[in-house]
Amino acid sequence: MFKPPLRLNNTKAAFAAFLTALAILATVGWVEHAERERFEQQNRAKVLARLSTVRANLEKALNQRLFLSRGLVAYVSTVNPDLDQETFERLTQVIVAQQSGIRSIVLYKENTVSHIYPLVGNEAALGFSPMSIPEEREAIERSVQNRQTVVAGPVNIVGLTQISDVCPADTPRLQITPNSSQNQQSCLVEGGIAFIGRTPIFLTPPNEVAESGAYWGLAGIIIDQNTLFKEAGLLESNSDVKYAIRGKDGLGADGELFFGESQIFQQNPVLSYITLPNGSWQLAAIPQTGWLDDFPLLVWLRLGGSFTAILAGGLVFILVSAPARLKKAVERATIALIEREEALERANTDLQHLDQLKDEFLANTSHELRTPLNGIIGIAESLIDGATGELSDWTQSNLAMIVSSGRRLSSLVNDVLDFSKIRYSNIDLQLKPVDLYTITDLVITLSQPLIGKKNLQLINSINPESPAVQADENRLQQILHNLVGNAIKFTAEGQVEILAEKVDYLESGQEFLKIVISDTGIGISEDKFERIFESFEQAEGTTGREYGGTGLGLAITKQLVELQGGKIEVCSRLGEGSQFSFTLPIASEKLAQIIPENSVKSIFKSGQDKILNPRLNLQSKSQPVMASTPENGNDISVFIVDDEPINLQVLMNMLSLHHYTITQASNGEEALAILETGYKPDIILLDVMMPKMTGYEVTQKIRERFTTTEMPILLLTAKTQVQDIVTGLGFGANDYLNKPIAKDELLARMKTQINMCRLRAENLRLSAEVEVIKRLQKMVLPKDFELESIQNLEIASFIQPADEVGGDYYDVLQYDNHVKIGIGDVTGHGLESGLLMIMAQTAVRTLQESSETDPIKFMDILNRTLYGNIQRMSSSKNMTLALLEYTDKSLKLSGQHEEVILVHTDGEVERIDTVDLGFPIGLDADIAEFVAQQTIPLSSGDVVVLYTDGITEAENLEGDQYGLERLCEIIVKNHRHSAEKIKQAIVEDVWRYIGQQKVFDDMTVVVIKQK
Repeated sequence: MFKPPLRLNNTKAAFAAFLTALAILATVGWVEHAERERFEQQNRAKVLARLSTVRANLEKALNQRLFLSRGLVAYVSTVNPDLDQETFERLTQVIVAQQSGIRSIVLYKENTVSHIYPLVGNEAALGFSPMSIPEEREAIERSVQNRQTVVAGPVNIVGLTQISDVCPADTPRLQITPNSSQNQQSCLVEGGIAFIGRTPIFLTPPNEVAESGAYWGLAGIIIDQNTLFKEAGLLESNSDVKYAIRGKDGLGADGELFFGESQIFQQNPVLSYITLPNGSWQLAAIPQTGWLDDFPLLVWLRLGGSFTAILAGGLVFILVSAPARLKKAVERATIALIEREEALERANTDLQHLDQLKDEFLANTSHELRTPLNGIIGIAESLIDGATGELSDWTQSNLAMIVSSGRRLSSLVNDVLDFSKIRYSNIDLQLKPVDLYTITDLVITLSQPLIGKKNLQLINSINPESPAVQADENRLQQILHNLVGNAIKFTAEGQVEILAEKVDYLESGQEFLKIVISDTGIGISEDKFERIFESFEQAEGTTGREYGGTGLGLAITKQLVELQGGKIEVCSRLGEGSQFSFTLPIASEKLAQIIPENSVKSIFKSGQDKILNPRLNLQSKSQPVMASTPENGNDISVFIVDDEPINLQVLMNMLSLHHYTITQASNGEEALAILETGYKPDIILLDVMMPKMTGYEVTQKIRERFTTTEMPILLLTAKTQVQDIVTGLGFGANDYLNKPIAKDELLARMKTQINMCRLRAENLRLSAEVEVIKRLQKMVLPKDFELESIQNLEIASFIQPADEVGGDYYDVLQYDNHVKIGIGDVTGHGLESGLLMIMAQTAVRTLQESSETDPIKFMDILNRTLYGNIQRMSSSKNMTLALLEYTDKSLKLSGQHEEVILVHTDGEVERIDTVDLGFPIGLDADIAEFVAQQTIPLSSGDVVVLYTDGITEAENLEGDQYGLERLCEIIVKNHRHSAEKIKQAIVEDVWRYIGQQKVFDDMTVVVIKQK
């Protein structure tokens, strides 16, 4: 046979390896290209997000400050075009206080500086005309022509000039940017670089459209650049993005650079525009380290790709050039697989041995449990029978519970032992003829106590003449006990009937007796027929199943029937009942001895006193049990919910020694029904595994009415998995205890939960004190009959406190044909604000009763009184307060508060500023020099509206405020109506504007109308 030379094989292998490596490298190259594009897009998206935030912040900061000059423009245009420097400074002080970073505010009357704030240090700027600078002239002319604000800068400023030669020789000189050679140097006021916003002012002729008159001049505001840039986030030292801005004087991309490095605009930056009234700035951003060419995993991708290409090429070379090696490798793998299979078989054998040891240990342990159980049951029964003397009913009841619990545990031990014996075929059967009727009658008699209070009949319908069956008498009794016990457990009312009939099996030729146990219980769904005969299985296996048990009974019954030559079947429908039937062979021999009926009854008689004694029998409680000790050391009530009477008794015993008042319920539905009656315990001890409704579901229902602090719940269960604890707490439980319960731990945890609940009650008490202040606030307000008794005036008022106690105040006092009307607002909220409001009301009434009429003395005494109390309280509260004295169709106004709105009969609105009429009360010890008075003449039909800032600053869901303009509009719209209807219109409009938004501040409005 011809064999190719080795060199030819190696050449083919090398070529195949080369193609494989080349294909892998090509794939890596494609992945690298795609990943690079994705990385670049991701980086630009991050930079764009940061840039958008900076742009929005910068626009917001700039526009907020430019908007402040609109108030000054409106004042000059409408109110006083010939204002003096003092009035100008008072107005600008208010504007400057609104925002930081405002260097100066200027008025240019006829384009020449006429007013400037601050004046000190800037006197040389008065008379200066920015029209002398060509660049400024063009911007000003454009501003006047377009009637809009023009933003200039950034510039270095001295007062209002950019002319360096007006600066003294020793004045500090700065540049806008360190790298700019085009910026002229000039001196600065307070240092820094600024923007200048100039707004044209046009006068408002009487009864004409606003600002429709002649050109008056300009209002200028000088804004510090660093303040704007800091608020926008441009000056953050740890930022991972570099920014640059160009477009000086609003020229956009064509303007000069005034922030950052010019190289940024040449590095493919992310761009955005900042909109100005007269143009825009162009904002650019790149990463602090520049755009990265390589994504982070590039090196690893290349190394991995190269390594993979080399490895794959080598493997292909080996596969192509050395098939014999591959065959040998397969053989080695096959041998390793065989060895692993053998090791697995040995491990399975070991596991089976360990499983057998486990079962033996379980059987031995269960067997050893019988000795202490026998002692517990025997001693308890002997105590009940009076072995140590007569016991109280209460003690006998507790001992009966011990006997019942011991027998349940003994039955479980027997099931475990039988399960272990049957599994390994170690069970011994003593087969002999057995009288089925007699055994059935015995089982029915012994099962009577299981019925309890159920309306249920046990019927033995087996013919006494039925043939005997070949069976183990004890095991047959065990089979019947299991089946009859299950029937009783799952049947609430009706009957459980046992009957028998002969059947023939042709294949075996043997006769059998078929025993049927039928009931009228809950039934079993057809898909559960096979599962219920498996070990540890139940038809319903959830936590909230109505019936308990281990799931071993039917499994053992099936095995016992089959070991005796029969078989077991089930037939059932949900809601209609079940039929369990099993067969046993008919005995070929006659009975050796028939147990007479009276013998059966004598067997039962020996124990019936213990089982059926009503004092000792454990009965299910259909009504709540109330228990309390004679000595009530405290009034703590505990609600115990558990379906096990023994568990209820254990908890009763634990708590009775500590003087708790105890209420019991045996299931979740009963517990909820008791709570529905109005019963409210201090704490609930709730079992998790209960019939029909689990403790989790009960907790969920309770939490729909009561919070964790109103009614604490302590879950008690034998489940110890973390998931069970998490589930319970998730449904609203306060704490969790595992059974068996340690008494000291239970008492400690109960005490903790009850104390927490009482702490919350203390908090509610403090809240009630705050509510008292709210009521006091309403109590001192003028009543409707007082307002109606005032002649010549209609007065309507409204006050709505915020969620917290506020400090809004108003009062109307009538005396000697005079009416004094007051309105005020205390700073902040809470108890101190409410107290200050009440003190102010009391002081005003006291001064009024003392016939003090001089407004300056009145305000001064009132201020000193409140100031002294505020200092004693160590409080920082103060309040605005305006007082109006009415007589002979005129109001005398004094004190500082919100603007007073006056609407004349013809609908003309007059807003009266109170800034110069007083000073905040309680802020300073002496305010006499600040108090002044202004007279407001009234004509018939004139309307005066007083209000607090809770009205104008009320916010809707979008955060927009109601505003003074809207308030004026609604007053004008309704000014011809009565004071009450005007007030109602204002209130309805405010509520309609707020919508579902929370009320953050007290809202007060007082409407006064001249008759």
